Amino acid sequence: MHVLKDINIKFESTLIENGCLTILDGKITAIIGESGSGKSTLLYKAGLISAGQYTYSFDGTTLDLNNDAELSQLRKTKIGYIFQDNNLIETLSLKENICLAATIAGYDVTDEDIRKYLIYVGLNNVNENSYPRQLSGGEQQRAAIASVLAKKPDLIIADEPTSSLDEGNAEAIMQIFQRLAHEDGKKVIIATHNGKVYNQADVIYAIR
Repeated sequence: MHVLKDINIKFESTLIENGCLTILDGKITAIIGESGSGKSTLLYKAGLISAGQYTYSFDGTTLDLNNDAELSQLRKTKIGYIFQDNNLIETLSLKENICLAATIAGYDVTDEDIRKYLIYVGLNNVNENSYPRQLSGGEQQRAAIASVLAKKPDLIIADEPTSSLDEGNAEAIMQIFQRLAHEDGKKVIIATHNGKVYNQADVIYAIR
């Protein structure tokens, strides 16, 4: 379980004051709110991307948020990031993208591992030597998740992961998140304004 406390987010006005966010193992947590409400900023604090003073208990260990080396190591090895626009490197094949993600996290991957990750996200019939530009939008987002899986993260951060997808592909992505949380015990946290997405979450935080 991860717990963030004393969260303050301000832009032109105060969006969150002394907020608290709990991310549970084996659950999907959704952060919802209108554009500009601060939901992505809150998500990035959970993912150790956004700076600021708050308290973060990471699986029972209180983090030193001024220790850049420690935070960088956690980002590399414990946290997977999925964004609205897939975070694949266009000049690398799917295989190379997956290998790079694994290498950053300190893992070696075999061809069998790569095939396993692609099958997990439903890309059974996609050639691992394909390039992102050769895939549809839904396939690209699945491939991005496959790359994240190669890091073996405990926490998966997803910022509007379905907003550029049609309804069918969005549902397929949510099914992957359901499996990651409910079968594999991962912590999954999603920022979204899509009701069909957040209604599948186990826990919902609304920013108003």
